[in-house]
Amino acid sequence: RDAPVPRRLVEQAAARARAFGEDPATDGTLVHGDLHGQNVLASARPDAPGWLAIDPKPLSGDPHVEPVPLLWNRWPEVLASGDVRWAVRRRLDAVVDAAGLEPERARDWAVVRSMVNALWCVEALRARGGRADDGAREWLTRAVTIAK
Repeated sequence: RDAPVPRRLVEQAAARARAFGEDPATDGTLVHGDLHGQNVLASARPDAPGWLAIDPKPLSGDPHVEPVPLLWNRWPEVLASGDVRWAVRRRLDAVVDAAGLEPERARDWAVVRSMVNALWCVEALRARGGRADDGAREWLTRAVTIAK
C-alpha cells in the first residue's frame, strides 16, 4: 500500500456522515463551500464595506462544514508552528468561536471532509495505476492529520 488511509478514520468518518445524512440540520442553509483565506478579501467597495467571500461553490448544507478548508489551506504555516495538532486545533477553535458554531459538530465535519479528500486522492491514484508522488503523499498526510 503506497497511499494508506487509516481504516479507523474512514470508519469514523462514515459513521459521522451517516449521522449527518439523517440530521435535518445538515441541509437547508446556503453555504459557500470553499471558504478559506484566499477566498476572503477586504472590500474596497463603498456599497459592501468589510469583507467579501469570493469564488463560492454554493451548496445547501450545514454551516459547520465551512471551517474545514481553513484547516488544510496555508498548510506551511501549520507545519512552521512546530506543533501541527495545536495549530490545526487553534484554527478550528478560532473559526468556531468567531462564527458561533458548535465545536463538536465542526470537528465531526472536519473528520468527514478530510477523509473524503483522502479517499478521492486514493481513488485518483488507483485510476492512474500509479504510486503516490510527493504531492499526493503530502495531501494524504494533511488529510489524515486534520482528521486525527
